[in-house]
Amino acid sequence: MRIAMVVHRFPVISETFVINQITGLLDRGHDVQVITSDLNAEGETHAVVQRYGLLERTHHISDPPDPVLKRLWTAARLFPAAVVRNPSLILGSINVLRHGRMAASSRLFFMARGLVREAPFDVIHCQFGTLGFYGALLKQLYRPRARLAVSFRGRDISTHLQQYGRHAYDGLFRVTDAVLPNCDFFKQRLIALGADASKVTVIRSGIDCERFPFHPPAYHSHEPLRLLTVGRLVEKKGIEYCIRAVASLLNQGISIEYDIIGEGGLRGELSQLIASLGVEQTVHLRGAKPYKDIVAALHKAHLCLATSVKASDGDEDGPVNVLKEAMATGLPVIATRHGGITELVNDGITGYLVPERDVQAIVDKIVLLRNQPESWEAMGRRGRAFVEEHYNIEAYNDLLESTLRGLLAGAP
Repeated sequence: MRIAMVVHRFPVISETFVINQITGLLDRGHDVQVITSDLNAEGETHAVVQRYGLLERTHHISDPPDPVLKRLWTAARLFPAAVVRNPSLILGSINVLRHGRMAASSRLFFMARGLVREAPFDVIHCQFGTLGFYGALLKQLYRPRARLAVSFRGRDISTHLQQYGRHAYDGLFRVTDAVLPNCDFFKQRLIALGADASKVTVIRSGIDCERFPFHPPAYHSHEPLRLLTVGRLVEKKGIEYCIRAVASLLNQGISIEYDIIGEGGLRGELSQLIASLGVEQTVHLRGAKPYKDIVAALHKAHLCLATSVKASDGDEDGPVNVLKEAMATGLPVIATRHGGITELVNDGITGYLVPERDVQAIVDKIVLLRNQPESWEAMGRRGRAFVEEHYNIEAYNDLLESTLRGLLAGAP
């Protein structure tokens, strides 16, 4: 299959699930081209991006200029060179009888211009619901051949709806051939919003457990308890409540080291909180790190904290990837009863769940685990087994491949 993978920004170090699906489809013999409106060619990238030559497979599609008159003038100036390179695609993009106002406004032309060297796509796969507009345009460009699949992963099925209302995806549901949430929690929400249940398939974000060797931590009472959080510094990650829990533990005389790996808009506020609580020697904002450093940090830590909350803008998490990675290494985890996390962490079996924003509950679970280090290995083994069974990356890449093949064969 020739597959167009539509993403917001590429590559992004925190979006390993995108990389994993692209490389999984390439490994299965398919031709995957990445389409993005924000090329991050100079940013920190995964080694796998270089190994697979993904930047050479990436097409930067710029939005057309505004206002409309300027857009039409620019399109007229660029048209002759573009039509020479790919006459059928470019002429199709301005076919007003077929594409209506999207052709008349030249939006389709500007998208087509960035793809003049590409053969037609069989499948358009948008990695977030908020990219559905681009996917629908591409489907128009390559119809009747192309099928459209749209993944939903978190912010697109929470914040976006709070901002634009519950009917924000009505039009997209009508033209989408496959709706692919990353957890059952989002599946039920999509169906409630009007997605055709027969088109909905849960494609979880799997991980490669071989990259996370089982390494259950050993803790001795004379050493600091090493805690780790990996995630963007944004409200929905609930990092503030972990910092407050650590301050409480320090006040109880418990020796702690707490590393927070990630970057984001709340760095300033979290730095101020750390200073105001007087925990600068204990809590460290380590910034964004490459993948190998995250694996090393998981092997160094005693416990992993992922206390996601529903943000004020409605943003919610699915099953958090770093929890899967931590569980694969054998780390005990403490997370919240939030979004898709409850599908991943079985309370008291593979980790512990606490209510959102409940600092005392976080404290209590950390103390419980600290006092029972002999229970860690068994919990870690159960966590590893659960991730191997339910979040196997090869199994979900197989499912994604068969789902996309089914679209071309006309199957639901």
